[in-house]
Amino acid sequence: MIEIICVYVFIGMIGDMARRRGRNPFAFWLLFVLCWIFGETFGAVLGYALQDPKASAKPNDLLIYGLALAGAALGAVVAFAVAKLSPPLDGIWRELPAVRRSRLLGALVGGAAGAALGAFAAWCGMGDVKLAQVNWSVVAILISTPAGLGALLGLISGLQTKQRSTPSSIEHDRPLNRWGDHMSPSHR
Repeated sequence: MIEIICVYVFIGMIGDMARRRGRNPFAFWLLFVLCWIFGETFGAVLGYALQDPKASAKPNDLLIYGLALAGAALGAVVAFAVAKLSPPLDGIWRELPAVRRSRLLGALVGGAAGAALGAFAAWCGMGDVKLAQVNWSVVAILISTPAGLGALLGLISGLQTKQRSTPSSIEHDRPLNRWGDHMSPSHR
């Protein structure tokens, strides 16, 4: 579950890096996901290959999972390095407009959506069972787990609300130099 949250957060970060460079974020999202999956798969295969079959018939799951996570982290580093090294398309660095996000509203919407998804899964799994025979603890787990994950993801990302225009938002039209400073009109 923590891995899903990390992927979600990192995809947002690499998308912002692409937008600052005037590039399409979808290509960088795809690059990140492919590097993550390839690195994780390669790490798991490497962990399995490093096992000594004579020592034990059961593979060491901790070694396999540890190397899989290390491979995923290495894939993420490669994707971020590619995004960091790619220059802006037209030579102008862009400043992203400030986005107002409500984390409480995001948690409520994410939790409700997760609970609805969990209730649907419980209904599909136990639809033909009579009400007296339902294992309510399983139903509670099927509903609360996706609700908790949805609320956590909503809390992390927040839900975008309307942005009030402020005089400082006019500054976003001015181009930025490589270090993120606004360029004066004479240096454009």
